[in-house]
Amino acid sequence: MSKKYDIINRRFGRLVVLGRYGTSDHGDILWRCLCDCGNTKNAAYSQIVSSKIRSCGCLYKEYLNKKTRKNSKSKLLGKRFGRLVVIEETDEKTNQGNYKWVCICDCGKKVMVSGGALTRGSMKSCGCINKERLTGGGTEHPSYRGDIIKNNISLYSTYAHQLMPYKRVRKVDNNLLEVKCTYCGLWFKPTRNSVKNRLKSINNIDAENRLYCSNSCKKACPTFGQQKYPKGFKPATSREVQPELSG
Repeated sequence: MSKKYDIINRRFGRLVVLGRYGTSDHGDILWRCLCDCGNTKNAAYSQIVSSKIRSCGCLYKEYLNKKTRKNSKSKLLGKRFGRLVVIEETDEKTNQGNYKWVCICDCGKKVMVSGGALTRGSMKSCGCINKERLTGGGTEHPSYRGDIIKNNISLYSTYAHQLMPYKRVRKVDNNLLEVKCTYCGLWFKPTRNSVKNRLKSINNIDAENRLYCSNSCKKACPTFGQQKYPKGFKPATSREVQPELSG
């Protein structure tokens, strides 16, 4: 072999030539090379010595990753996604190869999130939104000013579909339930206990079977404690205000 083609054990970029490895479809002599990353690569002499090929392909992959990361950095750094604001990039990656970013949540907690999760919208907080949904707190929760159980609050999404065939209902204040008082016809927010009693009555279980905005309406209403309406009585769900009842 002439010295011109004696390239065994010589380094070209990340490749070290191990030896000859047959010929290509075009008749060029191929050389087996070992890359610094541990992979092997077969290449023609002209490609190796002209530096057209400098690695097994890992160099180009790294270039693409850097380019993608640079573009992502300009798109993500300082941007808001839900309650999260991206404040720092990291070298950590997910199993899918996405870089992780340090974000600060509106609640003050820092968390690492992949760029894909941010752009897809699957991560909008450090986890505090889900906690608030479970405990009933937070500005985005329907019962922001207190816990659902503690304040005895009725949610529209929970009870409206059960009451609608028997009661006029509406949604107010971001998913809170309002119904009309059986006696005076005013809209009010019933307690969870009163709604549950009404549902028991609908299902023929012994319980208070009307919804009233106050104790005075409850005492004044001739239907209080009765399963059926008296003759000639029209519930306030069919009108705005209950007229005076005739004797």
